Amino acid sequence: MEAAKDEDLENQVNNEEAERLKKRLEYEAAADEWSALPEVQCMEGQDTADDNHSASASCVDYSEMWIYFKEKDLSAHMTSIQPTLERKGGCRSILCRLLGPPQLDKRLVPERDRIFAIAQCQLENDEPRQIHMLTTIYKRLTASRLECARFGHHWESIGFQGSDPATDLRGAGLLSLLNALFLLSTLLYRRLAADAYRLSLHERQNFPFMVLSINITRLALNALRHGVLNRECNLRLAVMDVLNEYYVCIMCEFYRIWKAQGRTIADSGNVLKDLEHQSLNKYKLLRAGLRMYLSQTRSQEPSRGLRRGGGDTA
Repeated sequence: MEAAKDEDLENQVNNEEAERLKKRLEYEAAADEWSALPEVQCMEGQDTADDNHSASASCVDYSEMWIYFKEKDLSAHMTSIQPTLERKGGCRSILCRLLGPPQLDKRLVPERDRIFAIAQCQLENDEPRQIHMLTTIYKRLTASRLECARFGHHWESIGFQGSDPATDLRGAGLLSLLNALFLLSTLLYRRLAADAYRLSLHERQNFPFMVLSINITRLALNALRHGVLNRECNLRLAVMDVLNEYYVCIMCEFYRIWKAQGRTIADSGNVLKDLEHQSLNKYKLLRAGLRMYLSQTRSQEPSRGLRRGGGDTA
């Protein structure tokens, strides 16, 4: 009798160990998928000089950081950017010119190239505004008012993979932080940011939010490189505004798919591949999806307020 109980207990322990091992392998496989999208060449991160570096308690706004990057000397990065596709000659090249997206307005080329240069930039620990940008993202996602240390495991709570977020930024550099700051600073999109971050913490459907955000920046940047955004950029005589909006469109589509289809971290590879295809071929559809989300969330606001006893909602 006792032997049978011991055997049952041993089998239970073995099953639990096997389940934990399975989940760990799934997570590791998914982590590889997060990094499998088109790479943006970035400089390797430097060794950090001060482990006690912490940011100011104040938050920085997106518009302030965009001005900072427009004024920053990025000439050292301009020689290594690839803002367009290199097309070989022949019939295929002629067809692409005739049927493909229009050329970017020459007046916008400097702004486009600067965006690709920002994607090459690494995080500089001696640049307070860069650190403020990083810590602002943490504070707005977590609603924390406390000082945020430059290093520590608290970064994992918003979806970085370790105690130093800089190691995750090599996929799209500081552009990925600038996109995330735009999402969190723009009143129109804060509900989407909150919904996506909340879903990232779900017991079953959790995912690394900031790693996702970096990958979405890479997708939006790749769309810009392919000329997908050229027509809209030419119409608005702006590149960064269009890129920011497209980043939000892709984020919205990820949120819709992940939530509605009950996806988990094991599905991340397929979801990212689908988003990559959509980002290059479904520009209008992705924009329409964002408009639909915004319309639906606006229509829900009055009823949400009434359930709390009336009054305005924030």
